[in-house]
Amino acid sequence: MPTNQKLLDAAALGWRKPTDLSVWAWAAANVRVANSERSPNFDPEQTPWWKSPMECAADDQTRQVVIVAPTGSGKSTMAEALVPYVVSENPGPFLYASQTDADARFWAETRLKPALKSCASLAPLWPKDRHASRKLEIIFPHMPLIMGGANLSNFQEKSVRWLYGDEVWAWEPGLVREFLARHHNRWNRKVFMVSQGGVVDGEFHMEWKKTDQAEFSWRCECGDAQPFSFEWIKFDTITREDGSIDDQASAETARLRCRGCAKEYPDEVQTRRMLASSNMDNGGLGYISTNPIGLRDYRGFHLDSLAVWWIPWAQEVLEFLEAARIAKQGVTDKLRQWRQKRRAQFWSDDMADSEILITRNGFTKMDHEDGQPIDGEVRRFATIDAGGDHFWLLVTAWKQGGFARILWEGYVPSDGGNESDLAAIVTRYKVPPPQAFIDIGYEQDRILDLCVKHGWTGIKGEGNKRFFIHRSASGKPVEKLYSPIKRARAKSGGVARFLFLASNPIKDVLARMMQAGDQIEIPADVSKPFENHMKCERRTVEKHPKTGEEKSVWIRPGSKANHLWDCMCYQVAAALAFRVFDGGEDSV
Repeated sequence: MPTNQKLLDAAALGWRKPTDLSVWAWAAANVRVANSERSPNFDPEQTPWWKSPMECAADDQTRQVVIVAPTGSGKSTMAEALVPYVVSENPGPFLYASQTDADARFWAETRLKPALKSCASLAPLWPKDRHASRKLEIIFPHMPLIMGGANLSNFQEKSVRWLYGDEVWAWEPGLVREFLARHHNRWNRKVFMVSQGGVVDGEFHMEWKKTDQAEFSWRCECGDAQPFSFEWIKFDTITREDGSIDDQASAETARLRCRGCAKEYPDEVQTRRMLASSNMDNGGLGYISTNPIGLRDYRGFHLDSLAVWWIPWAQEVLEFLEAARIAKQGVTDKLRQWRQKRRAQFWSDDMADSEILITRNGFTKMDHEDGQPIDGEVRRFATIDAGGDHFWLLVTAWKQGGFARILWEGYVPSDGGNESDLAAIVTRYKVPPPQAFIDIGYEQDRILDLCVKHGWTGIKGEGNKRFFIHRSASGKPVEKLYSPIKRARAKSGGVARFLFLASNPIKDVLARMMQAGDQIEIPADVSKPFENHMKCERRTVEKHPKTGEEKSVWIRPGSKANHLWDCMCYQVAAALAFRVFDGGEDSV
């Protein structure tokens, strides 16, 4: 065919009358989706929460769309419906970025290309040259469609009108900026960034904050329209005969309560599906904007998985109970994933984002100098952090369930010998010697001698440990945040007892206790160093350079002192070891 005829044929394709349908209605009429469990065609009535975001593709006033949605809500299906619309009705160079090239290739081959080929209107546009349709590129006569992983090589030297980023929360730092630079400020640019929840103040979160932050909502029979929120999922706590919580039975009592009239809706598929569409006529196709100062041409859409009607609310409660129970022991990964993946919320990498407030209570350290137990006390610990010529000491009484009262805290000068002043405070507050824990990370030989002399227990944090393996009575391995008791012969000749602790998870537990405000009672005359030491560290998330595995770690910026913070961490470890949080037999 002569070249001029090819040009004429390509131009003729662009003279077709544009559709009068909305984006989602066009997709419903034209797109078949692969591997769908609910419908062979794109069906917006199954997923009404995608209607409003999809309409932004045809809205000339919207330049950037940020969607924060849970896993299992149909994010990939929405993309499979949107891309064919763009190619057919609103063309322009298009860059789709997934987490990796392999992810993009798999999605393109198994889902996107079948969706594109299902559209009759795209048949004349499909490249005849096999070299124009590769695994990660389709060169249509009127536009290129490029797919790939989120990396610099894929983002550089490309100029496009359409940008679509998938699971942006997981991209490496700096890539969002590179991605957004690919549209070169075109007047008709369109950016879609779609992801589960990320981390607070990450690049994806910063883009979300620019939007109107609209929440997908439901409407009660009383007329109150409200966002889907786990805050309004109610359930009963069902206990077994032995007093333990029956998670499954508790989860099966889940229901959604109206924040206005308190009407409760049962966890039934018909009810969940009805509520998902109950506020679609509100003028925002179910969404309620919550940020009045969002940028004019930015739109943001947030979806909680409670709206995804095929997911039972009981499942949400069951996952929450498991995550909360594990988090209480210091392992926060499941809770973080539950918030990011199910609630589609942004997780704080820094546990100190919620400021630790030192709230003084109506008692003083002198009130407890007689060593008498407080009401409800089950254990009392002394924890000691060793310095060069001094020690920092904390004495705390604990109640069952993980509630603590600080009885004494402060600085104790060293005498360089048996540390009689230090021992005198431990004795005056009637702390049993094995329940006095002293850091053995500094001058270990001398501290082990002190353990033998006074009957104290050594303790040391391990920053690279997430847990230690114990053996149950049946021999089954059990993960705990502290090691089994170890023994070592001191230079004095006696045998000292000590244990290790997984310091980062322990610090997670302590931070949550401090932020709760009512778990740790603090005396009215608490020292200024105590206040400062409690705020000396912050939490961040590190990603393994090879595996990509994330883990939380605590860091101490600069040279701020953290001695009493460490003493509080030792207190938490001791309370865990003596089963103060949950009851039962001692592990130490």
